[in-house]
Amino acid sequence: MSDVPVVSVVNPLFKKDPYIAQALNSVLVQTFQDFEVIVGFTNDGVTVVRGFDDSLIRRVQQANRRVSALRAELAVLLKRRIKILLD
Repeated sequence: MSDVPVVSVVNPLFKKDPYIAQALNSVLVQTFQDFEVIVGFTNDGVTVVRGFDDSLIRRVQQANRRVSALRAELAVLLKRRIKILLD
């Protein structure tokens, strides 16, 4: 895998605590591994997100805003042209 991943998976979380672990695990088990996962979360998801110790995941704690605002803020951080939204 190169230093710059081929794919960026964006996962803006807003009031999705019960589903965070399942969503992240569904990405991490893929056979294709040249990606990064950028997770934007509010205080609600902090415990679950910090429980994932994987170098593919970038955690970004954000202000408590709707998912569209979280997604827009995360888009600035993307390293690659290929983007997948997971929300």
